[in-house]
Amino acid sequence: MQDDPTGRLSELAQGIHKAMRSWTEAVGSEVERALGPTLSLLDELSLALRERVASILADIGHSLERLPEPMRDGLRTLAQNGWYMDPELSFQAVSELAALFEAGRSSEGHKGLVDWYDSRSPGIESELCAEFPTRTGFLRKAFEAHRRQEFALAIPVFLIQADGMCKERTGRQLYSRREDIGMEKWVSKWDLLDSFPLAEALVKALLTPVGEKMPISAGDRERARLAKDTLNRHAVLHGESLDYDTPLNSCRAISWLVYVAWVLREATRRPDI
Repeated sequence: MQDDPTGRLSELAQGIHKAMRSWTEAVGSEVERALGPTLSLLDELSLALRERVASILADIGHSLERLPEPMRDGLRTLAQNGWYMDPELSFQAVSELAALFEAGRSSEGHKGLVDWYDSRSPGIESELCAEFPTRTGFLRKAFEAHRRQEFALAIPVFLIQADGMCKERTGRQLYSRREDIGMEKWVSKWDLLDSFPLAEALVKALLTPVGEKMPISAGDRERARLAKDTLNRHAVLHGESLDYDTPLNSCRAISWLVYVAWVLREATRRPDI
C-alpha cells in the first residue's frame, strides 16, 4: 500500500491534540486556548489537502481512461504500414509517427522508423538474446545478416523467431487465424474486469496488432489487396515474394520481433493468461 501523506498529517494533528490536552491539564487552560486555533487549522489543512489531492487524482484518472483508444489507433496505423512498437519509443513518438502515415507522408514515417530500428538493433539483439537464451544462435545470425545487408537471410529468421517466441510465451501460433490456436481469442481474455481496469485496458490496447487482422499475417484474399512493398509472413516463408529483401522490410521485421517479445511479456504477467 502506498504511503498517504495526507493521512499521516491528520494522524499527526490528532496526536498533537492528545498530547497537548494532557500537558495543558497540568499547566493551565490558557496554553490550550492559545494553541487551540493552530491545532484546528492543522486539521482543516489536512482535510483541504486530502480533498485537493483526491481531485487531482480524479482528473489524472479521467485523462488516463481516455488513453487506450488513441494508443490503439496509433498502433493500428503503424501495423497497417508494417511497423510495430518498440518499448523504447514513447507514446508521443508513436502518435507522431502514426500521424505522418495518416497525413499521407509515408516516406517520412518509413525513414524515421528505419533510422530508429537500425540504430536500436544492437540493443534489441542483446535484450532478446538475454530474454531468450535458447534462441541466441538464431538471433545473432539474423542480426549479423541484417548488418551485412543480407536481408534475404535476416528477414525469414526474424519472422520465424517471433512465431517461436509467441508459442513459448502463450502456447499459441502468432500468425494463425484459427480460434483454437491463434491469438485473437487469447487477446479477447482481457475483459477489463480485474482489479486494475486501466492497466488492463492499456495492455489490451498494446495487444491490438496481434489481436486483429494485420498485413503481416494476411491470408490469400487479403494479400491480393496489399501494397506491393508490404511485409507478409506467408509470402516470405512460402517463397511467394521475391522482392522482400529490402532495408525497409528488415527493419520492419525487427520491429515485429521486439514488439512481440515485449508485449507478450507484459501480457503474460497476468496470472490467468
